[in-house]
Amino acid sequence: MSARHLEVLDLDAPVPFGLTELGEVALAVSRGRPVTLTAAEAAQALRRTKSYVGTLARQGELDGVKVDEQWLIDGASVVAYEQEHPHRLAGLQRARERAALVAVPARRTAPEPRHLVADEDEVGPNLLRERVPAAPLLRQIELASLAGRMASLDEQEQKAIERARHEGTLTIRAADQLAVRLLGLTLWDLYDL
Repeated sequence: MSARHLEVLDLDAPVPFGLTELGEVALAVSRGRPVTLTAAEAAQALRRTKSYVGTLARQGELDGVKVDEQWLIDGASVVAYEQEHPHRLAGLQRARERAALVAVPARRTAPEPRHLVADEDEVGPNLLRERVPAAPLLRQIELASLAGRMASLDEQEQKAIERARHEGTLTIRAADQLAVRLLGLTLWDLYDL
C-alpha cells in the first residue's frame, strides 16, 4: 500500500487533496469523512474534462462552490453522480476497449521507388509490351495538380505521358514508373490490379 492510501484509511487524518480515483473518494465518503476535490481531481475521478465537471456543478448535478475561478466539488456528490450515471463510465470503457481492438493500418510516409520491371531477362519481354489504359493515371496526375513535378521529369518520361495521351495506353513499366514518381503510388494501388 502506498503512503497516500494509508492516509486515506487513517480515520483521524484529514482527507488530502489529490484523490483522483473514484474508489478512493468512495471509501473516504463511506466512512463519513468530508472530501473536497478540485474540478481537475473530480474530472479525473469521473474520467471527464474539467470544463464538463464545471458544467455539472453549475447545473447542480454536482455539489460545488466556485472560489477564485476554481470549482471545489464535494466528493460525496461525485460518488452519487457516478452511481446515478453508471452507463456513462461503462460507455467510455466500452469505447476504449473498441478503440484498442481497431487495427490502424500502417501508412507510408514516403514512397519507396519500386518498379515492376528490373531486368528484361528476369521478368520476360511480355511485361514490357503489355499495355494498360492510361486514363486512370492521367486523371490522377491532373487531379493532383502536378504541374511543378512535370518539369522534373526527364525527356523519356515526358514523351511517355504525351504518347499515353495520344494512344490512350501505356506499357506496364512506364505506367508504374510514372505512378511512383509523380503520385507516390504503385501501379497496383492506382489500377487495383
